[in-house]
Amino acid sequence: MRLRRLEQKPPTEIYDQGELIIAKQVKIRSPRKKRIWIIVFVVIAATWLILYFLKKGRFETIGTLSIPVVEISPRTNSEILSIHCREGQAVSKGDTLTILREHGTIARSVVDTNAILNSDRLLKEEILQVNLTLKELHRKERLFSLDLIVSQEVEKARAEYQLALARLEKRRAELIQKLLTETRQVENPVISLKAPTTGVIGKTLKLPGEVARAGEPILTLLDTQHPWIQTTVPEQFIERIYVGQPVLLKPVMEGATEFVGHVQNIGALVDIVADPYTNGSATPERGVTIKIFAPVNELNNIKPGSSIAVKFR
Repeated sequence: MRLRRLEQKPPTEIYDQGELIIAKQVKIRSPRKKRIWIIVFVVIAATWLILYFLKKGRFETIGTLSIPVVEISPRTNSEILSIHCREGQAVSKGDTLTILREHGTIARSVVDTNAILNSDRLLKEEILQVNLTLKELHRKERLFSLDLIVSQEVEKARAEYQLALARLEKRRAELIQKLLTETRQVENPVISLKAPTTGVIGKTLKLPGEVARAGEPILTLLDTQHPWIQTTVPEQFIERIYVGQPVLLKPVMEGATEFVGHVQNIGALVDIVADPYTNGSATPERGVTIKIFAPVNELNNIKPGSSIAVKFR
């Protein structure tokens, strides 16, 4: 049994072991060192948990760079007069790409104004002549009633009036006919098709002198101002995706650097293949197609169809 403890440095405890009296030095651990070890353990555990949940919250997929393709086509059947661009040429919005002459327009007719004005002038002259002959007929009839002239002069004046009236009716009929039939044809218009956006000419599908049907593409334009990356996200990660979400993008090539893009569109749930070949057979999964907007200046030297690593966080 312990008899007593001597308060000295280091502390000594005296034990009674029957015939022997044993003095044993006591080692006392510093409370400060004990707290330090506890803090170190807590920091290591917290760091491990943070890294675990960060890794669990992030996932990576492989996407493909796509450039929107714009088809340049006429509204109606048209003959291609000239093409002012070539494949691979950079163009700006509003640049003239091709000149066309429309073929399928409705034949329009325009009234010949000069002919109508001339006929109207002649018609007014005929009306004036009818009025004059009518007045002359009335004057002769009054003179005949006063027994100042013979009846033959009255009949002559009546014949002149009827002749003038017949000319008037003929002139009026001619004027109506001109209004209905005397027109001139308008030539099919020449139009130009301009670049709807800044980009690069893809393919030229028609040549000058050929005829393009309505809606048939003459050439294609790559819209380099609105590139996007398409990738597929497995079903278990769908709840972590939202429109506007920032993602890290990195081209799969040597020396490439990461840059930030944003989720632009989330597609419908579709069948995908996560592991192309597992035990000799494809393994289907469910997932969604994600469209990601990428900054234009980060994709200047990357070709369409290139693989892009997409990291969701």
